[in-house]
Amino acid sequence: MKAASLTIVQSVMGNIFYENDAKTFNVQTDGASVDWSYTDYWGTTVESGTTLVSSGSAIITVNPNKYGWFQLLVKAKDSSGAALLQTETSFAVVSNFDLNQVTSSHFSVQTHAARTDGIAQDASVLLPIAKKLGVKYVRDSFRWSDIEDTTKGIYNFKSFHNNFMNTLTANNLSMIFTAALNNPLYDNGNFPTSTEALAAYANYAKTAVQRFPSQIKWMEVWNEPDIKTYTMGLTPEQRPGAYFELLKATYPVVKNAAPTLPIIGGVVASTYQANASFPNTLFSLGGLSYMDQFSFHNYNTDPNILAGDITDFNNRINFYNNNVTIPMNMTEYGISTANFSEEFQAYRQAQKTILGYANGLNLMSSYNLQDKIYDPTNVDNSRGLVRNPKDPKGAYAPKKAFSTYAALTRQLSNTTFSSADKLSNSSIASYTFTKGAETIRTMWTTDGTAQGVSLHTNSSIMVTDIMGNSSKRTPVNGIIQLTLTQNVQYIKGNVTRVVPNVSTGTVTTAEVEGLPTTVSSGDSHTLITGTAGSYSGTGADKLSANAVDDYVTYAVYIPQPGAYDIKVKSIRFSDRGTYQLVIDGMSVGSRQDEYRSSTLSTETDLGNYYFGTAGNKEFKFQIVGKNANSSGYTLLLDYVKLTKLSVDQDIIVDNTDSGATFHSRWSTSDKPKGYYGTDYAHHKSTSKDLKSWAMWTPDIPLEGDYKLYMWWPSGPNRADAAPLIIQYGASTDTGQTVNQKVGGGTWNLIGTYHLMPGSGNYVKVSGADDGFTIADAVRFEWVH
Repeated sequence: MKAASLTIVQSVMGNIFYENDAKTFNVQTDGASVDWSYTDYWGTTVESGTTLVSSGSAIITVNPNKYGWFQLLVKAKDSSGAALLQTETSFAVVSNFDLNQVTSSHFSVQTHAARTDGIAQDASVLLPIAKKLGVKYVRDSFRWSDIEDTTKGIYNFKSFHNNFMNTLTANNLSMIFTAALNNPLYDNGNFPTSTEALAAYANYAKTAVQRFPSQIKWMEVWNEPDIKTYTMGLTPEQRPGAYFELLKATYPVVKNAAPTLPIIGGVVASTYQANASFPNTLFSLGGLSYMDQFSFHNYNTDPNILAGDITDFNNRINFYNNNVTIPMNMTEYGISTANFSEEFQAYRQAQKTILGYANGLNLMSSYNLQDKIYDPTNVDNSRGLVRNPKDPKGAYAPKKAFSTYAALTRQLSNTTFSSADKLSNSSIASYTFTKGAETIRTMWTTDGTAQGVSLHTNSSIMVTDIMGNSSKRTPVNGIIQLTLTQNVQYIKGNVTRVVPNVSTGTVTTAEVEGLPTTVSSGDSHTLITGTAGSYSGTGADKLSANAVDDYVTYAVYIPQPGAYDIKVKSIRFSDRGTYQLVIDGMSVGSRQDEYRSSTLSTETDLGNYYFGTAGNKEFKFQIVGKNANSSGYTLLLDYVKLTKLSVDQDIIVDNTDSGATFHSRWSTSDKPKGYYGTDYAHHKSTSKDLKSWAMWTPDIPLEGDYKLYMWWPSGPNRADAAPLIIQYGASTDTGQTVNQKVGGGTWNLIGTYHLMPGSGNYVKVSGADDGFTIADAVRFEWVH
């Protein structure tokens, strides 16, 4: 039997559910049963099941128990269980969100739902979806030629205009009204340039604003007047002047009718960088006098460029407007899924919206809410957050970007931008917003890599993922660790410091002249600037010490626990003393004689030090003497350089390596198998023989915690309690034994030990009470 049909019927338009909705799908098929499963934004399967078909229908109910975007796959099967057909759709779950409680929003979306032409959209469907999206505003147009359609001066608002506004109001939304476009009644349908056409356009705009005064919150004068598409009859050179005249004719007429309505000018296309002369000419003619706000469109797929574009426009406006800025809007932006993945669209949508907000934009309107037509290869028509009604994946079904935008509106409505975290040597973007007493930090990586970050806080915080799911995090030793990617995370709570985690090899330089500093009683320190000694930063710090035991202490910030190589740059001279670096009461490195007969700038490697916690650490430079030729005890220090260290490979010592030594009678064998390397050593005893031992001495490159493993070939004649002696630093562990009758041919974990650098650590096995004691290989695995 071959299934003739398999259709998923929506129970909620667009499969966009509020959290408390019943999330059901009616699957219609002539198969006997359907297998179904769905995955989340990250591709993880959430649920799966099998549902029997009854009278050609199977009802699937899903319970993801979280918010976000999901992909549902349904397979029809015959009575034998053989797969027949399969189909898929997407759905979204959003939290309840009351737009009546939103008093401040920067977020909008574009529709084409107030028209009847080939790309006309259904307001009764899209505006409730916009409400679920969580935007406060919808950008659309009541086209001039639809209203003043047959007779000059006679305005005929249609039922679709009224229906649009009634539906808008019913869903607690307001309108960004784009007054456009050409009208065949004037100037042969070209861009209005005659006195009659300019006045007619102004009156059309005024009439629309007066008819819907409570719903229209902004009005844009035209759309993209800098490109050919919307300026028929004009040459590129004529466009700025013609648009200036349109602004000049429209602004006083509409402003007189609606004094508090912000009128937006510019509305320039995304190609404004190539048409830079248009805004410059428009502004030089005085266009800024006939707009309250300025808007531009931006379809650049790299959101990190946006800040530069905003700065560029602000600089131009300031130049032509006596150093006075005006509010700025990005009333079209979006990414097409015709040439980018849905995931790319999703995370870039969130990033770009936040960057626009953080860089001062007043309004951001995503283009479009719905794909204009169903053509997955058409770039302009595939920018929607939901699918076209003809899309086989589901009419109005959400793309991933719908859920990222929905999460963002819920997090950042009713907020005010506060600040950007400046994180050097990092790809982390971090922007802070406030909502009353609440702080919300948005974070992601700009290059898409995964990067750890330490959030310093003394209280729990809430972390919300890009889909809107929140979890509580509690600090350990005052730090919460997060891993950031390109997917935005929202952090609510009192974070006092944000520190990118450093990877192995990362170098952090602390300029001592900028660090919190204390000196010994009776002494002083002074900032030294100039070229002597080739100082880095703003200069160097001079300790005017007088005797042994004088000191200067700097609070050096350690970004995360771990081992670091420490280098210190100093400027040596004839009056310098000899110092010892002391960290946390421990001497680090050797004593440094800073005397030289002439100035010498030098960077000295003082060795490695392990920090158990992050935060400010006291680096104490203590005077311990001076060269016999020195005239004083002063120090001149430039910086402290920290290089994060790690052990990239495990340290293995085999019985044949130089680090393995044997005492008394030990033999080697390559039978039976299960040994490490080429063979193993063994010792036969009938009683405990502590004088017969094998010892492995590793060369430890770095202080830190290491896991100790041992390898042996097992057998029934092996020792069942071979005694170990483990020397680690100044400590000794004599309480371990190993049963070598079992566990052969693999690494057996003995324990974790804090080892010091060098060859002072060892593992020793002695002859057991009975049987063969095996000495094969040991392994040390770096922990931290």
